[in-house]
Amino acid sequence: QQNGEALWQVPSKQSSTPTSAPSNSPTPKPSTSAPSPTPTSSPTGAPTNPVPATPAPTGAPTLSTPAPSKNPTTAPTATVDSTVYEYTNTGKSCSIGGGDNVQGPAPLPDKRNVVLDFWAWGDSPYDFMVDTCLDKDENPSTCNECKKENGDIDEMPYPNTCTFEGADFKCVKESIIPFMNGKMDQGDGAFQVHLGDILKGTNAAANSRRCTPASFDSRAKLFQPAKNFLLINGDNESNECMGYDINKPTDPVREMWRERFGQYSFTSDFPAITGGGRPTVSRVEGNEEIFGFRHKNVAFFGLDYPAGDAYMTKNAPQDLNAEFVRDTLASDTSCELKSIVLFSHMAPKSPVDDELNDYFGRCGELPVLSVMGNAHPSTYCLTKKDERLSLTVE
Repeated sequence: QQNGEALWQVPSKQSSTPTSAPSNSPTPKPSTSAPSPTPTSSPTGAPTNPVPATPAPTGAPTLSTPAPSKNPTTAPTATVDSTVYEYTNTGKSCSIGGGDNVQGPAPLPDKRNVVLDFWAWGDSPYDFMVDTCLDKDENPSTCNECKKENGDIDEMPYPNTCTFEGADFKCVKESIIPFMNGKMDQGDGAFQVHLGDILKGTNAAANSRRCTPASFDSRAKLFQPAKNFLLINGDNESNECMGYDINKPTDPVREMWRERFGQYSFTSDFPAITGGGRPTVSRVEGNEEIFGFRHKNVAFFGLDYPAGDAYMTKNAPQDLNAEFVRDTLASDTSCELKSIVLFSHMAPKSPVDDELNDYFGRCGELPVLSVMGNAHPSTYCLTKKDERLSLTVE
């Protein structure tokens, strides 16, 4: 570190002598599920293969040290950190979409190479063949009609009071959220973001009978203890639900989501080890699924891109995701941003890319980290193309 800026070094492919690289390279998320060529100093300790998969804090790369130089005159000077940070091709293809899976620099114990680390997870809980429900007094009960495969979904009464609280629900409640909260209490991670799909879906438009006040309230109570929690909208709780209207910007399903999940903000300060602070989360009025905040010259965006056909991507007169990104980046008149992070259920659409490119044309290209859910890989996939890193949580 020099003058408050992290000094990044990338090893030459011909030589072990490190060379300097820009300090604005983003640190995506370290995951214990991918093998590392060398031991990392990233503290995780996540349990192995729970159901669902345990998230790991973002920033996934490999920590390595250059081999000693045979020529002392080429060794790094005393003012340069001799630790080398590089994105390393693991030699394995991502199980989704192809592309080489890469790892990058792990956070150092003192976090001096970290602007911000966070926890990302998604597509859970997915319980559906369970009989949990509420009785007429809204007390927990059992209802056999809640246990339906997707092929028999039409046999489920609608409306209903099913809560779908099974093994996945129990794991999230008793293991995953407490694990992340405990790590955050130790300074590992500033916030938690769920990438969408909080219920089992049906893979069909507007026919799921699992989206009700009872199931949404169940999930709201589940997430309530999670520290600094944010939620991305997924198709399983929106455009796959009965009552979703693809021709309108709102309907009872989306209003039900916005009332319970569209007001989340940060309720505690970020860890002091990475600078502290508590940024304000801004949301699009009337479409609170879209949000954003800025911290230490990094812009974070939560986007509304559920899988399948949805109003936003099929019938909206304009993409509100792109408008929000455009207006936010336009406020950076002095080109102070150093990187951009995008959270979405599905990969961001081209209108958002167009707005990013317009900003890059004005201020220069920045590293972008795109964090997604939906695809359900058995291990996380981190691919790199130019300055764009794409991470799909397992």
